[in-house]
Amino acid sequence: MESDILLIRERQIADIADFDRIVYLHRKQIYQLAYRLIGNHEDADDISQEVFIRAYKSIRKFKGKSKLSTWLHRITVNLCINHLKKKSRHGCESTDEKTLDMQVYSLGSDRTKTPLDNVEAEELTRQVKEAVESLPVAEKVVFVLRVHQELSYKEIAWAIDCPIGTVMSRLNRARRRLRDKLKDYII
Repeated sequence: MESDILLIRERQIADIADFDRIVYLHRKQIYQLAYRLIGNHEDADDISQEVFIRAYKSIRKFKGKSKLSTWLHRITVNLCINHLKKKSRHGCESTDEKTLDMQVYSLGSDRTKTPLDNVEAEELTRQVKEAVESLPVAEKVVFVLRVHQELSYKEIAWAIDCPIGTVMSRLNRARRRLRDKLKDYII
């Protein structure tokens, strides 16, 4: 966090080269978050780029009261929510079918497993991905930030601008929905 704040202070004084370092340090995490929320490589890539454009334009507003990564998560979440709302209004499907084997929910294949084990793991991966994608947007955002980005409740609350209690209840509802949807796959 201290290095992020130092980079930002340098950026507030210096040129674009300082911001390149911030992009380099956070680009993978921001892309992964966007992809997990959107489910489409091209859209996640576009959103990731937009996150850094917006961050660059408003970097002077960052006060260092949170981690830089949390601030970037907030921008990412807001852009993803807007994207999902826009897609649902236009009736577009946001899932990229080529990504069903994505690393986000993938259990991975193991050479010691039989082909049948791998097929079953792929099916479970597909079911989990579909279940997560079917969550209401607010629950999906909280679930992804907590489970995949490993943010604290406090960081999530800040990132989505709501009380910690709301974060906890959304996460609880998301987990219950996922448990219900995946009951046939849970041992």
